[in-house]
Order: sequence, then structure tokens, then C-alpha cells
Amino acid sequence: MSLQRPHSVQVALVEWLDERYPFSKSVAAELYRRVPNYAASMYHYLGGTIFLLVAIEFATGFLLGLYYVPDAVGNPAPAYTSVNLIQHEAYLGWLIRGVHFWGANLLIALVLLHMARVWWTGAYRAPRELNWMVGVIMLLLILAIAITGELLPWDAKSYLARGRELSILSGDAVLPSQVSGFVKQLLQGGPTVGPPTLLRFFMAHVFLLPAAISLLMYVHFRFVRNDGPAAPMLDTRQGDVRTAGTGPGAPSHSESPLADNGPHPGPALEPRSKRLRIGPGHVLYPMLAALALAGILTGGLGRDLAADMPEKDTHPYFPDQFWPYPIITAATLILLGLLAALLQANLQLSAPADPRVVGIPRPDWYFLFLFQFLKLGPELITSLVVPLLAVIGLLFWPLLDTAIGPRVARWLGWKSWPVPGRNVIMQSMFVAVIAALGFLTFWALAGPEFCLPWFINSPVCG
Repeated sequence: MSLQRPHSVQVALVEWLDERYPFSKSVAAELYRRVPNYAASMYHYLGGTIFLLVAIEFATGFLLGLYYVPDAVGNPAPAYTSVNLIQHEAYLGWLIRGVHFWGANLLIALVLLHMARVWWTGAYRAPRELNWMVGVIMLLLILAIAITGELLPWDAKSYLARGRELSILSGDAVLPSQVSGFVKQLLQGGPTVGPPTLLRFFMAHVFLLPAAISLLMYVHFRFVRNDGPAAPMLDTRQGDVRTAGTGPGAPSHSESPLADNGPHPGPALEPRSKRLRIGPGHVLYPMLAALALAGILTGGLGRDLAADMPEKDTHPYFPDQFWPYPIITAATLILLGLLAALLQANLQLSAPADPRVVGIPRPDWYFLFLFQFLKLGPELITSLVVPLLAVIGLLFWPLLDTAIGPRVARWLGWKSWPVPGRNVIMQSMFVAVIAALGFLTFWALAGPEFCLPWFINSPVCG
């Protein structure tokens, strides 16, 4: 009896699955679904790149966990010696740790850039308010997973920085001792940072936070598939293309982004001659089926935006929309590998953590502005009130924009409240916030030698 060819086995397996579930039909529907041409803009790939970085972090974190020992007892502690072993003795350990470290930094930067793009284009507006809120919570969780991960090497540098951050989070200087003591006990397992703190951070970093991020990413992608890609900034009303033509102040058909009024944004990606679809017998079909699986699991419950658009203004997801992802993946891995190889000094451990050592804590770059801001006034205001209001404002911004924006527009005599990218008020606010954060960050980097006069605690140094 001769063995069947791999091609025949693959086709037979797909046929077996089709008898029990519309497998090949679901794969084809997902791969060749129509996508608006404007979704081919490069900034629409930020979300997919963030997903790629999260996957890289999970994979490299698993490999690091094979050697890491979450034990902070002793000096040097097993946690410190295990990280030192990964960095200097384990095969390609320096590369895996470097990719993990720089991937986390790049992930935070891209999440901030992605949220800035969504804010600038007004893509947080109806019906996408909930997705914005999910994104803000994901940003906070990503920052939390970065904080917990930075303590795991258990060296003096990470020990001092996390100790200061935990002191701020617990409200040690502004809250009643009973409240701050409870928060400290919850976060670090005792009055000071010690072995229980490392164990709690390890459990949160490896199990709790990745599970929460994975769940929220699934919800986020479900919302994206349900609402479709946000249209470019073509109009100034509240809402989006799915509600065109409804409600007061909505544009006429000739103003709608879905109207066929001549040239449309985005290139015409699909050639006139239709491509032949890849069937179950093709050698690439298993890979494409795996690609389609993610889309099937996050398939939208709503109506596809492309169904309302002329066919010339849409293109198939595969290969037209998908082809940049292999290039992005290769470029990301090469970039992280180069950073790990060329900037190994950033990953060298300092002395083992020791509670008796006194030093100046140095936070990571994404918290430098906050540490500098703490020096500008009473700690109750700078460490609790302002950050809390900022997080609440960011979380509920779509609701605030809907409630306040139209009133401001009527007061100014505008016909409607435009998206931030077309609104001089919001643009000025955005530039002012970025300038303030950048100034505080560079001020902190300047060091204690650079001091400026200030009406409280003057002078204030970096």
C-alpha cells in the first residue's frame, strides 16, 4: 500500500473538517473579505505591529522563564544570579533578554503613538468610545507589566527605582498611614521592598497581567472588526462613516466619505484581472488557514464597512492588506536583534539589591516626566490628584468630547465640532501637552546640575 502524497492528505483533512464545520468557506471568507482602500495607510498597521510585539514579548518571556529563579533571599539572591547566568552564560541568553527588553520599550512607544494617532484623527468617537477605553486600560496594563518586569533582575538599580515607584503608588507621603500601609501590604507584601515583593511582581508579570492583556486585546480586536477601520478625517461631525446620513448636522450624500464622488483616498490596490484564490490543495494553505483563524475568532458582529463602498474603493484583505506584515515582522526582529547586540551595556546588571544601600532612584524613560513633575509642588497634588485626574480624563475622553465639544463649537460660532486633527483648540492642547512632557523628561535627564527657579521648592533640579 503506497503512502498518500502530502497534497492528498491535506485536501482529505480539509474535506473531513468541512463535513463537520464550514472550514474552507470560513477561511476563504476571512482571507478575501473586502477592506476599504484607506485602511492601507501605514498608520493602520500600528495596531498589528503592537500585536506582533506582544507576541514577541510572550515568546521571549517564556524562554527567559526557563532559567529565571524568582527568589530574593540572600545576597546575591538567586534571582540576581539567574539573570546574570542568562546574560553571560546561557546560549544566546543575551540576545533573548535584549529582544525582550527592547521589545518592551518599543511596545510602549508604539502604543503611545497609536493612541496619539487615534486621538488626532478622532477615531475614538461614536461608535468607538468603548474601544478607546479598552485601549487606555491596555496602556495602563502594559506600563504595569513593564514596572513589574524591571524589578525581576533584583539589582540595585531596579530595586531603588521600584522602591520609589511603590512609595508613590501607595501614597506613603499623602495618605493616612492605615490606607498607605494597606496598599503597601497589597503591592509589596510588607513595609519594605523585599522577597515577598519580588514574588508578587513575578506572579503579576508572568501570569496575571499577560492574561488580562490577552483578554483585552481580544475584546479590542472584536471591537475593531465590528466597527471597521476608522475613515480618514474627511468630515467634522460627531460619529463615523457607519452613521452617515443620520442625525442632525450629518453630511449629505455628496459629503459622505462613502459616496462615489470621484477620487478616493488610498491607492487602487487590486489589479483589474482578479487573482486566483489559493485553495485547500496549495502548499501555503495551512499557513493561510492559521492566519485566517485569528480573524475568524475575532470576526465582527456588525456590518462590514466595505459593503457600503464601491468595489473600486476596496481591496481583498489577502494579499493586498496582508503583504506588509511579513516585512514589518522581519524589520522588527532585525531592529530588536541589532539593539540587543549593539546596546548590551544597557542590560548589564548593577550591584545586587541591598536595602542598606542608599542611592538616587532612576526611573525608566516613560516615567521620567512624572518623577520630575513630583518636584514641582505638594506631593498630594503632583503624585495623586493630577495623575488621577489625567487617567480619568484620558479614559473618559470620548464622553467629555461629546459633551463639551459641541457646546464650545456653538460658542465659537462653528457649524460643528471638528476632530482634533482639524481643530486649532485641540491641536494647541496636544502640542502643549507634548511640549510639557518633553521638557520634563529632558529636564530630568539633565541631572542635578541643571536647576531652574520655581515658585515652590525653588530651585528645582533635574
